[in-house]
Amino acid sequence: MPGPGARARVLQDHDGGTVDLDDLAGVRHVLIFLPGAFTPVCTAELPGIDALWRRAGERGVPVLAIACDTAPVLAAWRRAEEVDVPLLSDAWPHGAVSSTFDAFDARTGRSCRSSLVIDADGRIAWREDASPEVGRDPDRVARALGVLGA
Repeated sequence: MPGPGARARVLQDHDGGTVDLDDLAGVRHVLIFLPGAFTPVCTAELPGIDALWRRAGERGVPVLAIACDTAPVLAAWRRAEEVDVPLLSDAWPHGAVSSTFDAFDARTGRSCRSSLVIDADGRIAWREDASPEVGRDPDRVARALGVLGA
């Protein structure tokens, strides 16, 4: 787990490795923020996010699913739901990456249900924020990327 001096753009993956968002500079990518592992709405969304990850990946567009849960919790959730999409932990510093993208709910201590397409220049090209109680349609992200039907 990154220590207290860790940069706010480094996340731990479900296997304990790290992903540095700065490594995506110059690459269009998607950030999918999830409020919480094992919650009903996020669990219902996960298969669609997995399918989006596959479709976008075929076009060279990374899809990163991010939650404030710890990496071991995300690993258990990934196994339980039998998905392949990498799950990234924003647990420490708690919610730092989510906060960077205005996708952190300080009241609940969880990420918001936000989807962002980041262009190659690092700007948010498309954004959708959904209610915590309502799952997203991953096809909306796919349409924003132009990968629907891929």
